[in-house]
Amino acid sequence: MATAGVVSVVGLAAFVLSGDSSGHRAMYSASLRESFSQRESPRTPAKERVVIVGDSLSTGHGTAPEDAWPSLINMDASLVMDRNLSVVNGAQDGAGYVSVGDGGGDFGSQTAAWVTSDTQVVLFFGSENDIGFDPNDVRHAAETAYAEAKTLAPQAELIVVGPPAYTDDPEPGLLEVRDQLKAAAVSAGTVFVDPIEEHWIVDDAADLLGADGDHPSLAGQHYLKDRMEQLLAASPGHDKPGL
Repeated sequence: MATAGVVSVVGLAAFVLSGDSSGHRAMYSASLRESFSQRESPRTPAKERVVIVGDSLSTGHGTAPEDAWPSLINMDASLVMDRNLSVVNGAQDGAGYVSVGDGGGDFGSQTAAWVTSDTQVVLFFGSENDIGFDPNDVRHAAETAYAEAKTLAPQAELIVVGPPAYTDDPEPGLLEVRDQLKAAAVSAGTVFVDPIEEHWIVDDAADLLGADGDHPSLAGQHYLKDRMEQLLAASPGHDKPGL
């Protein structure tokens, strides 16, 4: 049988290379192309692009950029493989919806800079940096940022996370910022998550906050990573085709 197979291959080669063989060469080439195409690996699904808009709670301030919770999500092999996730961190120290950060931007400019048409989720986090600004200005800036995100990425899910408090008796200015952001999120039809109401960090502040008592420690960054992963997993769009 092996000898017969060799003879048939040699015969095919001789037939293809014989005098009037242009048509047979074309057929043979088409057959090879079909064979190789069947061996091609399947296309890699497009990454699920998640953009973080935030302040120093998301930059790793007090730890290191690679320890910031968005970076920790990117390094979570199981999550990245399961979701093909790509987290883009646009946060700046000192930024808020109205407050201008150290890099010269606010939440609105972060949105404009990082949200693209292929973004599937935009997660806003904060900001206590807006304490002291006119509440109406905070709400208007928030509404503008959410509208901009929807314009840039119409199919994206928006998640708005308000500023956390580290006490059961938050200062009135922080509560005012929280209330304005909640109103803006509701008006925009987006998800609003309230860390103050949910008591994020409060019950374990000694371990989850750094020496300044305001920014997350390494343990706090991992705490925020877990919280944010839960929000992303619950996002209505995370299981859309292609994500």
